[in-house]
Amino acid sequence: MALTLEKVVGTAADRSEKVCEWVPPENLQELLDLDLGDTGESEEKLLQRCRDVIKYSVKTAHPCFFNQLYCGLEPYSLAASFITEALKPSIYTYEVAPVFTLMETVVLKKIIEVVGWEDGDGIFNAGGSLSNMYAINLARYHCFPEIKKVGTSVSPRLVLFTSQEHLLQDCYSAKASYLFQQDKFYDVSFDFGDKSIQCSRKPDAFKIWLLWKALGTSRLEQRVDRALAMAQYLTEQIKARQGFRLLLEPEYANVCFWYIPPSLRNVPDGPDFWNPLQKVAPMIKERMIKKGSLMVGYQAHGDKANFFRMIIISPQVCTEDMDFVLDEIHRLGHDL
Repeated sequence: MALTLEKVVGTAADRSEKVCEWVPPENLQELLDLDLGDTGESEEKLLQRCRDVIKYSVKTAHPCFFNQLYCGLEPYSLAASFITEALKPSIYTYEVAPVFTLMETVVLKKIIEVVGWEDGDGIFNAGGSLSNMYAINLARYHCFPEIKKVGTSVSPRLVLFTSQEHLLQDCYSAKASYLFQQDKFYDVSFDFGDKSIQCSRKPDAFKIWLLWKALGTSRLEQRVDRALAMAQYLTEQIKARQGFRLLLEPEYANVCFWYIPPSLRNVPDGPDFWNPLQKVAPMIKERMIKKGSLMVGYQAHGDKANFFRMIIISPQVCTEDMDFVLDEIHRLGHDL
């Protein structure tokens, strides 16, 4: 624990640290000596293994790590994780987890209230994929409750409406449910929103509860407002800077934009512009990963060339970090 606090938590906000100490996979495997031998190792050797794991892992709490689903370090959630790992609760019954079963009920009730429902129920799931599969199965049971008795082989053919883009983004979960249930997809309009919060049931109700108790509703709202303010600031900078083009107005904390290197800035819209631009974001991404200075995702959408997509949710970021993102992207891509 002391090593984690010193090398991970203690450096989480240190902007002089790299987001990742990048090493090619074949070199990293040799460096870490990942093979499982027949004999054990000393505690001193194991501690060095732990140091190496920390050194060569991505620092997801770094202010310059921007992932579509998660980022940042929350001290109260970290404390909750330590407690739940030590207690090892399984929320089967009140008998084996009296505190956590009550806590889960309270947290779910609060979430239902925030959503705006008067009544409801829920569970914490181990990620977005499982949540998608649960939702599909719940919808199926709602439409055809007899399926629990007669099975899928004699059930009517069910239909799942989704967008082509959603299928591309969540094919590992939505399509898996489709194949399992032998249903049919119909295309509907695309929602550019992000996935749901990814949770695992055991610790996360406690993590949310502890965070809420520590901060209260007003301070949590302030954090949300800060993230939205940072997204708006980044959007304004993108509009003001030469070589950057906004894809669409930000949706909450979701900011999508192109970087256009000098070689393409005088090229009119058309194949001679968009085809080369398609390669720009992936090349900048490779450079930023190898340099370790920044981590921002990119994607394509329909006929639109690859663009950068930032989800600004870390409570640590400030306007200087937003400026650094754009400055660094320019530094990494101006010669393309």
